[in-house]
Amino acid sequence: FSVSDLRRIQKGITGLFLLQNARLRELFTTLREL
Repeated sequence: FSVSDLRRIQKGITGLFLLQNARLRELFTTLREL
């Protein structure tokens, strides 16, 4: 692993977390509206 590879992996992981957070927020808002 080189430093650039680690940074790329870190960016991918943070991107996945951000996507999951956005989906969870959508779920919570839809549940509140029900």
